[in-house]
Amino acid sequence: MHKLKISYFIAPIMFISICSISLVCASFNQNMTIDGEAYVRIEKDVRITRIEKVSSTNGGTLNANPKYSESATITYDELPNLDSSVTYRITIKNNTNYFQNVSLNRDAVKENFAYEINYGTLNSTYGSELINPNTTAYIEITIKYDSSLTTLPDDKIAITTLVFDFGPIYARQLIYSNPTYTECETVQCALDEIAGMIS
Repeated sequence: MHKLKISYFIAPIMFISICSISLVCASFNQNMTIDGEAYVRIEKDVRITRIEKVSSTNGGTLNANPKYSESATITYDELPNLDSSVTYRITIKNNTNYFQNVSLNRDAVKENFAYEINYGTLNSTYGSELINPNTTAYIEITIKYDSSLTTLPDDKIAITTLVFDFGPIYARQLIYSNPTYTECETVQCALDEIAGMIS
């Protein structure tokens, strides 16, 4: 019985002592921050999953790491010569069971700079740039000076923003051979034409 009373007395004192020591140690730490970046990625039907530099020419370098979101990229490049360039690979993932259309919605390019797009592994069979169902594909973009420049500008930093649209393919985007040259303005008309070609 005597040992039981001592354990009831010692347990709270030990608990209070441990808590006090923890608070004292924590108070000595003046800077309680966490360095780094954390990203939360919402699963979307189609999204950009990565951007990486794949090559550069004539001294073209990264001024800062490129950034991306679900459907946009931003690159920061330094181009020291008129023929300098930096090329990036943008990886896109289609999480659906359907073809998805990929198109450039808008861009923001600083004066004196330009870009070229190579649609890489996208499927262009149906007359527009598509990403196949449940696959990953890439686009390559090259940042360079505008071809009309003859002298190097003072500002050699290119900041380029590209915003892409991803969406399902619609019947109006399909191409078919029309031997009767009927002008169809509705989907039903086009389907009737295709049915006539099959039968």
